[in-house]
Amino acid sequence: MYLPLFLILTYSFANSWIATPAEGARILAVETIGGKSHWNFMSAILRALVDRGHNVTVFTPFLDGNRENYTEFDTCLGSDKILAEPLNELMDKFGDPIKIIGVVSTMSRMLCNVVYENSKMKGIFSNTRSDDFDIVLIEPLFSECVSYLAVKLNLPLIYVLPIPTMGVMERYFTGDMSNPAVVSINMAHFGIPKTFVQRAINSAYLIYCSAILRMHELRDRLFEPKEYDLHAPIAPSLIFVNRHFTIEPASPIQSNVVEIGGIHLKAPRKLPKVRTIIKYT
Repeated sequence: MYLPLFLILTYSFANSWIATPAEGARILAVETIGGKSHWNFMSAILRALVDRGHNVTVFTPFLDGNRENYTEFDTCLGSDKILAEPLNELMDKFGDPIKIIGVVSTMSRMLCNVVYENSKMKGIFSNTRSDDFDIVLIEPLFSECVSYLAVKLNLPLIYVLPIPTMGVMERYFTGDMSNPAVVSINMAHFGIPKTFVQRAINSAYLIYCSAILRMHELRDRLFEPKEYDLHAPIAPSLIFVNRHFTIEPASPIQSNVVEIGGIHLKAPRKLPKVRTIIKYT
């Protein structure tokens, strides 16, 4: 009489440990920069996630329209859009590595303020339960203020980097720094430091930009403190980088860096079928 009861209990216990099918992740994404090329990369990742059944809520200055499993909130107020600007104007504005590092440091905190002062984001901060989202995707800046969103919601963090190099922020993102004698930072005017002079210049750029960036960060925290300055930043679990080993110079890749270059590329029209005819003589 005990055998049937034992079998029933064993069957019930075993069924209770059977894994349930995985559900789609609930992703909170933020496009911090009003650059169309930046959004092309971010939106391609979000589109791939939605197509695979994940639920995405995104804050962006570029609206594509809500659809199934995709909700967006506008952040264009207070955030400048960079659309089809002449190359010479961009070079004049961002081409000098000596001047640009202080500008982008101040700009980074301004963009963080735009996101965190958004009324919808404030609603998420005040009303979100711990299980409303599973992960945060955000484009990093020249400041660790972007990680505050994941810190505030106690969620894992993924950075989406639309440029192939991390430059002076590499140590903050990965905990390591590439050798400046081998890998050029993104402020340098050469792709690979080949000569002694180029290696010396690259090292000087790295030291100077790191020092200026830290000074600006400390100054802003002292004279214009924000709530995110009260919380220690966290490192990202993953970094999706817009590069591929077939087109970029060889460089060390940290364990949390994933190269996904090409995901955002679109053909302007349907590619023609190419037929190759081989003639033997």
